[in-house]
Amino acid sequence: MALDQVDVDKPPKKRGLSGEMTFLDHLEALRWHLVRSVIAIAVIAIGTFLAKDFVFNVILFGPRNPDFITYRVFCSISDAICFQPPAFQIITRDLAEKFMVHFKSSFILGFVLSFPYIFLGDMAIY
Repeated sequence: MALDQVDVDKPPKKRGLSGEMTFLDHLEALRWHLVRSVIAIAVIAIGTFLAKDFVFNVILFGPRNPDFITYRVFCSISDAICFQPPAFQIITRDLAEKFMVHFKSSFILGFVLSFPYIFLGDMAIY
């Protein structure tokens, strides 16, 4: 039988427990993994975009507050190493810079927080 002909008498091979997959099956699995990964990044990025106050005030700019946990730990150890955060002011130079920083940080946090799912996503299924 030539290579370009299909034997119509035999049913197509199904994937068994041995995990045999054709090249197109691998491409299909990769496509669905990429789709699920993009959806996971988008959902978490939207969540972090909506939780702007928590993300910026607690996570990113937490060391700006005098009651940050590191300052409290150093002050409880000794008064010699007790220090307060320096005063700093956030200056924006462009009109849309605040929005773009908010958007970029939401996307980066979406990728970072969804990375375990992206990396180990299909392993949990099997």
